[in-house]
Amino acid sequence: MDADPPVVRSGRRLHAHPGRRDGASVGALTAMMPTNPKPPFYQDEEIMDKQRVKQTMLDLEQQQFNASQERYLSFVSSARLDRTEPIETDERAQAEFASDLSEAFDQPVHAHADKIAMLREIDFGPKDKVAEGAIVKLMDRHFVIAVATDRFDCDGTELMGVSLQAPLFRALEGKSAGDACTFNGRRLVIDLVM
Repeated sequence: MDADPPVVRSGRRLHAHPGRRDGASVGALTAMMPTNPKPPFYQDEEIMDKQRVKQTMLDLEQQQFNASQERYLSFVSSARLDRTEPIETDERAQAEFASDLSEAFDQPVHAHADKIAMLREIDFGPKDKVAEGAIVKLMDRHFVIAVATDRFDCDGTELMGVSLQAPLFRALEGKSAGDACTFNGRRLVIDLVM
């Protein structure tokens, strides 16, 4: 049994027998083919090391965790009274205020610890639909579907973390590159999902 002949592009037509002098072409393959059959949203497709993005996010969250913990410990230490000395009313009021303030600094410590734990568990493998662990290019901006973050840079690309509870994620969830969605009354087209 003979194998199908190779198909070769000659100009803008596909030919089964490029060496034949009679220019015989193969049935439907004689139709004009675009030189780039991919849709326009793939033309500037980017390659990004998602594991590096994940590590960058983990490193930034760890830095924020450390800074929050340092502020928390600083306020906790100022809230302690020296019980060996007489305590004045003003000192007690300042210590109580510092104690209340330290509780406010305790919340960010837990929030950053939770984000670090979540980032460690998220699968940052390849995605073709918007889901947890995807990187989405939308309006020339890159969003990481994971946890909410400020803007950050990874290998020269600016990204921003979006949580699964964010309205933007709910508008994009399950969509692919080229799909449109409406967010805050604006029609948006997804450029890339990886």
